[in-house]
Amino acid sequence: MASVWMVWLALVVVQLGFGAYGVIVSKFAKENKADPLIFSLIRDAGCFPVLLLAAFVSEKRIQIPSPRYVQGEGY
Repeated sequence: MASVWMVWLALVVVQLGFGAYGVIVSKFAKENKADPLIFSLIRDAGCFPVLLLAAFVSEKRIQIPSPRYVQGEGY
């Protein structure tokens, strides 16, 4: 039963994050007249290490796909 509560907690946290992101971006963009492309680049560059760390923690390893698998021949 604890795993169900963890799923609910994760869903709520993600939803709050997505909701807060829109508010923060609109406030930041209006005040600083930021270029949306540069802001997205900085956001993605900041998210990459966080997601990589989360993947490593959950999977216990980093798996880099082979070129054959990426091209669709690895099935």
